[in-house]
Amino acid sequence: MSLVVNTLPYFVVIFIGNILYNICFGKLINQKFNINFRNILITITCSLLIFAINNIHIIWIKMFISLIIGTFNDFFIFSCKFKESFIGYMIIYILIVLFELFYTNLFGVLNIISDSNSAIYLNFIKLTISFIICISVYVGFIINKIVLLLKKLFNILYKNTNLTNIVFLIFVVASILSLTNVETFYHNGAIYLLLSLIIIFAILFTLIIKTTTNVAYLKDSNNKLAVYNDNYGKFLKEYKLYKHNIKHKLKSVKAYGNKKVNELIDDILEEETTFAIKNNDLYNLPNGIKGAMAERLYNVDLDVLVYNKIKGDPFKNLSARSFNETSTCLGIALDNAVEASELVKNPVIVIDLNEDDDNIYIKVGNKFKNNIDFIELGNLNYSTKNRGSGFGLFSIMKSKRIKEKISIINDFFYIELKISK
Repeated sequence: MSLVVNTLPYFVVIFIGNILYNICFGKLINQKFNINFRNILITITCSLLIFAINNIHIIWIKMFISLIIGTFNDFFIFSCKFKESFIGYMIIYILIVLFELFYTNLFGVLNIISDSNSAIYLNFIKLTISFIICISVYVGFIINKIVLLLKKLFNILYKNTNLTNIVFLIFVVASILSLTNVETFYHNGAIYLLLSLIIIFAILFTLIIKTTTNVAYLKDSNNKLAVYNDNYGKFLKEYKLYKHNIKHKLKSVKAYGNKKVNELIDDILEEETTFAIKNNDLYNLPNGIKGAMAERLYNVDLDVLVYNKIKGDPFKNLSARSFNETSTCLGIALDNAVEASELVKNPVIVIDLNEDDDNIYIKVGNKFKNNIDFIELGNLNYSTKNRGSGFGLFSIMKSKRIKEKISIINDFFYIELKISK
């Protein structure tokens, strides 16, 4: 009976904390925590697991088991991705640690806790602080401005891997600080812990400065490239209109010109036709990649067919690094297509753009002449053009952010680039 009396309050606080955590996590990912038998059963299971690991005294093991339990909870209740669960758990956990440090130090300053207190009294204070922390975090998620700020932080971390890694390090530090604070929360003089934290935060600060500098540089490059793309697209549109109008004006002049004038006009029209792209669908492209693609395809003497099923311009929403890597891989794919097309009759390049909720798909196809060894494809010294380079496909396949898929359909070589939004 005494065992139940001693343990039941801990379990109740953990259970209530998990219910409030689920409500808060649901707000982060724009889902509602439905209170039903299945979700309550999952919450009770996770609460029992958290209660069970309280007897583990190795901080690192306890920290990572807690993370696994939180991920398990989020996956089965919200059916979310691991990365969503991981980032949401870290954000909420860091908030919990901040409140915990505030309240334990506040209670210490007010002399509510000290070395002279009995074990029963200290346990009661721990339960009280835990309950107050849970309520404080929940209240924070009721305030709309705080919720919007946390959602914005969640989205930034979800799209930026470097920032996610930094927050993970902060999460590790916060976990160590929290668990150490729980073990010794009525003791003073943790000088070694303080020195360790200073070193860790110094490393974190250096990483943040480095990442911020890199991001600023990439954003500047991205903005310049976006302006270049937009200007190039406008130039193409204006030039197409100019060519259309000048041809009709010259044909109109022919009706009033003599034989010599008409010969000159015919020569100009013929020269203009040989210079222009036979079929130019480059205007049917999202602005984010229009300039980069037009730069490679505008002056080549072949047909360019574009099938764009993308609504809007999702490329503008990519992170700076993802956009730059997309431009690089797309440029390689187009250069390869143009070079391979030089070896065939009636060359055609087909560009197909599509998207779903999570990814953008760019498929580049071209006619080809040589046989292709799919086993060797992508190796550094293998080239589909039989000249032993192979650097282009090797670079695309080496990309961490862009996934490729290669196929051959009706004498066309296709490479599809899959870009995460």
